[in-house]
Amino acid sequence: RVPLDSILYVENAGDYVCIQTTYAKHIIYGTIRGIDERLPKSKFLKVHRSYIVNLEKIKDIEETNLVIDRKVIPISRAHKNSLLSQLNLL
Repeated sequence: RVPLDSILYVENAGDYVCIQTTYAKHIIYGTIRGIDERLPKSKFLKVHRSYIVNLEKIKDIEETNLVIDRKVIPISRAHKNSLLSQLNLL
């Protein structure tokens, strides 16, 4: 088990999912959809078909990307409004 507060983001890697935490990267067999269903919607949001982010860990938002711990993560057009709404930026 990975403590939710330590998760920075989740990245799709084919048949596997990489869970990047503050201290380590955990690679597990599964899908990003399966992980998305298990994470609380109040803290985590899918921002791209390959990424779920911890909303509390976002450092910066640019036009089509966001930054978490020096990692640039793309924001898809389909998910941008839900991200801005969740962060109360709309």
